[in-house]
Amino acid sequence: MPDHKPAIAPAERRLHQRHSVQVPIRIQPEDEPTTIAAATTNLGLYGCSVMLTDQLSVGLRVRIELSIADQPAFVRGRVITRHPQFGNGIMFLKFDDDAEDRLRSFLEALNQ
Repeated sequence: MPDHKPAIAPAERRLHQRHSVQVPIRIQPEDEPTTIAAATTNLGLYGCSVMLTDQLSVGLRVRIELSIADQPAFVRGRVITRHPQFGNGIMFLKFDDDAEDRLRSFLEALNQ
């Protein structure tokens, strides 16, 4: 008789909560002049997911413009996942100016 054990969900690897929120985003692959306009499917302090028609390659470095409270927040990041049903996962690596603080405040307001 086969052993039917319940499936165990993989451990959450994210250090910060992701929120299911659509925020306008513009993605510019490093060393390319083109910019891709989209919206996040989820967003956290150090990453997001986006569903794109033409998915980005894992490892690609990108420059991101998030629209936080109608103000641009610029971030440099790297594509870390590519999944046909969930889109691309992007890790945020470096924030310009006060972008990290503004994103943190925006996300904290979602929890209230």
